[in-house]
Amino acid sequence: MGAGLILGLSLLASHPAHAADALRPGLWETSIKLKLHNMPQIPDEQLQQLEMLGIQLPVGNQPMTVLQCLTPEQARLDKPIVPANDQGCVIRNYRHAGKQVNGDVVCSGSLQGTGKFSMQVQSDTAFTGQLTAQGTSNELGPIDQTTDFSGRWVQAACNADTPTFP
Repeated sequence: MGAGLILGLSLLASHPAHAADALRPGLWETSIKLKLHNMPQIPDEQLQQLEMLGIQLPVGNQPMTVLQCLTPEQARLDKPIVPANDQGCVIRNYRHAGKQVNGDVVCSGSLQGTGKFSMQVQSDTAFTGQLTAQGTSNELGPIDQTTDFSGRWVQAACNADTPTFP
């Protein structure tokens, strides 16, 4: 799955609201950790070298951390939040029941594949989740991945430069 889709799916889990089964609007910090199956893992030494160059990958022992602003409408968890035009990927069978959010991912662009995601709302200020996906990327070839993600609410006000997905 593309980095944007990984980010978007992990952030779709970060829809806020003020009920026990939704999240709070505002600024959220999401940690994303990617595990690629059947592919050589990048050694910790190489990850450290990349990090010294200012490049962070959501693989290895260090998760990638991103900020996202969530609107009150997104907070209700009524529909997924994904980046626009992300490799022809769409969310199907989206379900939000109580503290659980689940769905399927189908990609038919430069990335051909399918996946499933689930998220658990811990409270209106925290969530955890996982995305599993398999397919083929024009750039990377075969893909088999598991992405673990978690989020925490930071504050009610968002910075002007913090992304908000449609």
